[in-house]
Amino acid sequence: MGSDVPDEKSEPDGLPVFIGAHDWLYQLHHRWFHLSTEHFDALHYAGMAVYKIGILIFNLVPMVACFLIS
Repeated sequence: MGSDVPDEKSEPDGLPVFIGAHDWLYQLHHRWFHLSTEHFDALHYAGMAVYKIGILIFNLVPMVACFLIS
């Protein structure tokens, strides 16, 4: 019988898309801002961090408010 646990050596399905999109996005943004690759990667990593923290805050604050009201 097969196992539902994926093999550790298999790569995620979306990984090739992200690798391919990196170069395209870099070229698109480089036209306007003339960023180095390292600076571009740092900005996008920081943007993802801010996005995740925002999602956490916008979900956590209403939950805490509901607990305080009840």
